[in-house]
Amino acid sequence: MRTLLTCVVATLLLAAPSARQVSVAGDWALTFNGPQGPIEAAAKFTQEGDTVGGTIDGPQGAIDVSGTLKEAKLAISMTVDAGGQTITVYMLGDVDGDTMKGTWNFGQGSSDWEGRRKK
Repeated sequence: MRTLLTCVVATLLLAAPSARQVSVAGDWALTFNGPQGPIEAAAKFTQEGDTVGGTIDGPQGAIDVSGTLKEAKLAISMTVDAGGQTITVYMLGDVDGDTMKGTWNFGQGSSDWEGRRKK
């Protein structure tokens, strides 16, 4: 009976859906919809567990980013010099394999952004 119970439990554990492992580590091409039109940027993300770091390199140069990735939900923040004024920019998004998209708040409003993993 004990062997049967062990086999049933093992079968149920193997059949249970596992949490999908998602990673943003690597190089990405990003497009932000800004007030004056699209803004192109390159990102290099690192990831250790749920913690995301790296840089986004756009018109204002390379900016350090930090945040989290839980399941497929990305939340990143960065500090940007906007003409002598420091603002914090927040990015929220959903990751789906080699693509991601979401919204960003840049202090004077918010808009959409999207990204594709570079191969």
